Amino acid sequence: MTRIDFYLLDGDSTDTLVEFTCRLIEKIRAKGQQTHVHADDPELIERIDHALWNFKPESFIPHRLLDTEPGRQSTTATPAAGYLSVTDSIASGSVQTPDTLDYDLNNARTNITFTADMAAVDVTIGCNQPPVSSSGVLINLAEQVPTFFSRFDRTLEIVKSTEPCRRMSRERYRFYQQRGYILKHHNLANSKS
Repeated sequence: MTRIDFYLLDGDSTDTLVEFTCRLIEKIRAKGQQTHVHADDPELIERIDHALWNFKPESFIPHRLLDTEPGRQSTTATPAAGYLSVTDSIASGSVQTPDTLDYDLNNARTNITFTADMAAVDVTIGCNQPPVSSSGVLINLAEQVPTFFSRFDRTLEIVKSTEPCRRMSRERYRFYQQRGYILKHHNLANSKS
């Protein structure tokens, strides 16, 4: 049965939400688990996509952007100027990559060393299309419970501290609770000392 964790953020900014989501993805990925980030806002998905490219100055998190608009083909997002766009090509094996690649990121010369785990894109993000693989962890940033949540081992519900966000999270909490799911609550607003 899917385990459900609710994280109440300390703050209500989208920047805080994006940063926390990236940190979670990094931790989940370090444990070797697949991750899918689901939201109902294409702009939020785009922000997370861009944040994963420069989350840490020395590396990026390989990921794939799924369909975010009705009628749009699934594709890897085209990164903003200065971003490297190779994850789909690496994942599909359609191009051979050198062991290292130099590129210019925001006018700073950067060198990335490709490792075997970069070839397997285990992080997907999207709005309308669930991932093909449904094991691992689902990070839900949408207002509603995704219909495919139970296909994952864990679902992480990330909640900004605004009253409308909290109200919607209480509805999702009741949904899970009424169906007998294991629930855990993490109040990050009260965890600072």
